[in-house]
Amino acid sequence: MESVLRGMMKNRERYPTNTEFTDDRVTMVLQHHPRRKAKQMTGKLRWVGNRYNHTQRILEFEKVPGSWFTIGWKKYANSVTLLAPVPSAPSASPTATRGDVALALRDLCGESRKMAQRDADAVHNKGVLLGTCQLCEEHGVQVQMDHGEIPFEQIVSDFVKQHGISVMTIPVRRRAHGLHWEVDDLGLSTAFQKYHDSLVKYQSLCIPCHTVKTKDEAGERAQKRRKRTRDACA
Repeated sequence: MESVLRGMMKNRERYPTNTEFTDDRVTMVLQHHPRRKAKQMTGKLRWVGNRYNHTQRILEFEKVPGSWFTIGWKKYANSVTLLAPVPSAPSASPTATRGDVALALRDLCGESRKMAQRDADAVHNKGVLLGTCQLCEEHGVQVQMDHGEIPFEQIVSDFVKQHGISVMTIPVRRRAHGLHWEVDDLGLSTAFQKYHDSLVKYQSLCIPCHTVKTKDEAGERAQKRRKRTRDACA
């Protein structure tokens, strides 16, 4: 497996620098990091230049949309080969989870997120998005683009209700040789993009503030679900 990764690193024609790609084999390697550094990831990868050695490149993975982290692979690449056969492609009939569908919908909003980053004067530095947190007003920190007053989950929920469908009935397909899914309906994709962009008001948040806000929103949704359940049983 180490030879496979080294070959990918050197193959600049098939894997250009700073160009995203997905590969189940590489993802398997990253899951064996001793500190579980890639326990959470979107499946997107890219090779970036090594400023200390111009003949080599460094592997980065996307932890959450818009946030990239470097990761070593040489020390534990061979352990994957010893543990199990390396898959060459996704399973023949994979099943998308609700999280997979949500990520496919998030990918449709990539352009609006990039525009929001420019508007917020957030810039990428070595794969990390730096800017000003709009909650704690900390400057020059790693930030993530948050959906602001209307959470992404709420936008999705309202959209499927308006169209008389559920999240799990949105048609998706798995990309070849990757973990990511994409919406397999051009009309629905376009409709969601327009609906999303008409509501979203992005804000840049530092990771601690974003984490707290996300947890608070999840708590509010759980509280509403419990209330609906109590009302239904009353």
